[in-house]
Amino acid sequence: MLYCLVEMIHLRTFATVTFTFTLAACGPTVQPPNPAPEPQAFVDDTDPVRARVTTAKQASAPMVVDWKPEHRADLEVRTKRGPALVRFDEKTFELMPDCDAPGAYGYVGVTPKQEMVSFQSRAELHTNLPFSAVSLEAKLARSGALNVDLRMVGQRVLDRPTVSRSDLKGRCQGVTHFVQTLTVGAFRLSSSTAAEAKAGAKILTASAGAESSGTREMLQVDGDFGACDGADPTGSDAPSRCAAVLRIRIVPVDASAEVAAKDPSCGEGMQWDGRACVTQVRLEREAKQAAPASDTTPAAQTYGGFECEVSNARQCLDQCKLGNFPSCANLGLHLENGSEMAPKDPEKAEAFYRLACDKGVAKGCMFLGNFYDVRQNYAESAKYGAKACLAGEQAACTNVAVNAFYGRGMQEDRPMAYRLWERACKLQDWMACSNAGAVIFNGIGVPKNQPVARQLFERACNATGHAGCNNLGITYELGMGGPQDITKAVEHYLQGCNAKDSFGCMLAGLVAEEKLSSADRFGKALSLYEKGCGLPGSGGCLSVDEMQSTFGGRWNNEGLIRRSCDGATTTALSCYNAAIIHERGSAGSRDMAKAKANLDAACKGGLQRACRAPSTIGSQFNTKQDAAVPGMETPEKAARHLFDIAKAGDWVRLAQDAMMSHSLLIDLSKALKPNTDPEKQWQSYNGDLRKGVERIQKEAASFVAIAAVERKDIEGFEVFNVKVKYKKKDGKEKTDTFLLVKLRGRLYAVDMD
Repeated sequence: MLYCLVEMIHLRTFATVTFTFTLAACGPTVQPPNPAPEPQAFVDDTDPVRARVTTAKQASAPMVVDWKPEHRADLEVRTKRGPALVRFDEKTFELMPDCDAPGAYGYVGVTPKQEMVSFQSRAELHTNLPFSAVSLEAKLARSGALNVDLRMVGQRVLDRPTVSRSDLKGRCQGVTHFVQTLTVGAFRLSSSTAAEAKAGAKILTASAGAESSGTREMLQVDGDFGACDGADPTGSDAPSRCAAVLRIRIVPVDASAEVAAKDPSCGEGMQWDGRACVTQVRLEREAKQAAPASDTTPAAQTYGGFECEVSNARQCLDQCKLGNFPSCANLGLHLENGSEMAPKDPEKAEAFYRLACDKGVAKGCMFLGNFYDVRQNYAESAKYGAKACLAGEQAACTNVAVNAFYGRGMQEDRPMAYRLWERACKLQDWMACSNAGAVIFNGIGVPKNQPVARQLFERACNATGHAGCNNLGITYELGMGGPQDITKAVEHYLQGCNAKDSFGCMLAGLVAEEKLSSADRFGKALSLYEKGCGLPGSGGCLSVDEMQSTFGGRWNNEGLIRRSCDGATTTALSCYNAAIIHERGSAGSRDMAKAKANLDAACKGGLQRACRAPSTIGSQFNTKQDAAVPGMETPEKAARHLFDIAKAGDWVRLAQDAMMSHSLLIDLSKALKPNTDPEKQWQSYNGDLRKGVERIQKEAASFVAIAAVERKDIEGFEVFNVKVKYKKKDGKEKTDTFLLVKLRGRLYAVDMD
């Protein structure tokens, strides 16, 4: 049952050393005149400074292949302890080893892939290799290009999308960014002529041990390409000879989740082409040199151009024609859904998705899997989704997990579903964390582990402020998987509620109603129920039987009923709970019109027990609301509960707490009188109870006592005969008998006179 409720890196221990990279400014140091000149329209091939300034302000993905080996080792050691905090601006990059924050990195392997990246201008050099760009400028000027041959086998990903300044502990003065992701594998950094860089293939065959070959010069090497080629994308860590840090993704401290999720920032006049930041001047030059192409067939068989803006169909077509295959995948989205610039054409969309996927673009495979999923071709959906998942697409892992969980297009495999959701969680798909938590919380296909489930819920909730928060609240309310903490439970329920999740509003309302001692607790609960009632419906709410199985003994019987959807939406359940407050008058006064409106909304939302008229029993009498509802875990406690209500003269409460819901009463009637029409029996029982209570209200001058209680066990049902003795207005004593039947842990009453 799902509630819609890390592996640490093991590295050698080194002494932690602070290291600082100073990025010397390029060009003269003369101060600019005042006022400053108008900004340039774009950054040209010889203007690196402004590119660096704007890069430092957003999420950036510089390579670290130009670092000294000991500096990369220091970074690895720091990330073993927690988030790596740095000071990064247009001049300096400094690791802050004595500054700490919550979080940990988890390793996620990917299908081994290779990339060749070439830098042909100072701007590109300073943006992509900012930590030693000054020292490499002479080699770039002499050779014409610097090239990096990369083999990537996985990522180390932080288990939270952002780091707040309030999270920082220790010596943190000057911290500006944190390292969110580290790409690992092997690399070769070399110089070459621009012509050789364009050819690309020549560089890929260069020997790692060669110092130079013609105009090529090997500048730095780390890792074994052969070890990378054999890496297991499902492994728990990178191969020992293919674990060098290649690239880090740095995000400003206090950045919003939206900034953290953006593509890397390249600064003014620069463009991310899917592998590195390149100047617009270079892109325009290469576009003019590209071979002609048709509207549907890319001209090149290697990456060209840059990845288009997803919303710009014209740009996606143009870049796809230049051989930028991520743009081909984006173009497929326009063709599948239709847009002003690209009329709907599913066949062409499928072709572009397949083209991108075949060229190694992971999201092309993911889009193709989604394409087949919509058309219920689950076998093909699972095939391409799995390919995208292994290549590192988090959403694809989640989609395949759903197919594995339900056995769509593949054999049902709950353990695989858990592993895929866990993988997607490490890749920062936070809803996947919640799903993985729900699976291991309930022990569905994997051993039950509620402490791990709580950690997964917490990761999702902390990252998003809503996903997993309700499930996390449940673990705190009930003390499952860790200490009980009602305050934290309410806090997490309200996070869900404030994120427009009706389930969170409903759960927060129930805690207010059941746990608070203030006089206005029912009013607070009602406002939360009504807020949830006005929100869109969500799934993930359990039936009575599932609640009893999972949380039996944790809530009293009414608590279980009022938390159970039985196939309806959580919105319907919020409406139902609001109706109960209005119906009982718990918040101060009864409002039968509002009770009916909420019951109707809950019934329309699929909650069968709400498909009834609000109870009007005893509406002419003042009701006395108990301070709290006692537990009903045992027959004795349940009977005492009802007797206390009867003694207080609160006949409305007696009827409501003793009466069965429509659907459950039909089950009871079938068990007791199998030859009787359930609907007629419901009407009979309901009418008898109302008549009996109304008669006592009308005739009784004073309540005398509970005369007797007799308990019997009949075929698994616990039955109580309760005799109520009272004086009539004419002075005569009268005894009425109510039959109380305990079924599924709840008591139901039928008047027998």
